[in-house]
Amino acid sequence: MNKRGYIQFGAIGIILAIAVIGLIVFSHQTSAAIKTNQYFSGNLTCENFTDNILWSVLAPAAGVKDAYFNWTVGTTCPGIENCDIYSIYTYVRYTNAGKADTVLGNITYSRIANRTQSNVNPALATYTRTSAILASGILSGEQIGPRWECGENNASNTCNTSGQGFNNLTIGANYSVHLSARGATNNYRLLIDEWNIRYNWCWTPLIYDATVSPESAEYDDQFTFTINVTNPG
Repeated sequence: MNKRGYIQFGAIGIILAIAVIGLIVFSHQTSAAIKTNQYFSGNLTCENFTDNILWSVLAPAAGVKDAYFNWTVGTTCPGIENCDIYSIYTYVRYTNAGKADTVLGNITYSRIANRTQSNVNPALATYTRTSAILASGILSGEQIGPRWECGENNASNTCNTSGQGFNNLTIGANYSVHLSARGATNNYRLLIDEWNIRYNWCWTPLIYDATVSPESAEYDDQFTFTINVTNPG
């Protein structure tokens, strides 16, 4: 290759580099404009979704009241590879409808069963994932919340559900939900309400079917690159 060839080859390399940089910048701007809820976590692409729900249980004057519900995931995973729900938050409020204060914690809560547990009788499910829990006492007539919670005050919570069985890929996946509230005679009487549930799908973005035509030629020939990316936006 003569000097003229080196110069031409170098010029082509510079043009290609500028084109690639421009493509990356443009694609990021386009993605940000179209998918404002998407974000990156390590090598994963994630997106938040919120479903409207209405779950509630009021404790009796004395004893414990349990209520069971089903949650149908409202939005299927936008990705294809390694889809999983990495966290689940509920918008919850606690109310003491009794005549006395309570200093007890961890007596009113919301729990959700994973895919395996959701297939059994609700009374038999262990509901090992806590999505909301009243960790402290509450005054008579007082309300705490509404606020977003993932059961932070419980060792087994929904703040991180990666690999925990919340990875159904289609709309219509039902999960069993268990709400529990406690009351005491002539004392406290607790109520728990939940209105929304927020979850984040995360997946591995795929690049596939990359082709170049022609596959080989002289350095000054024109090449056409084609690439398909499954990442939405």
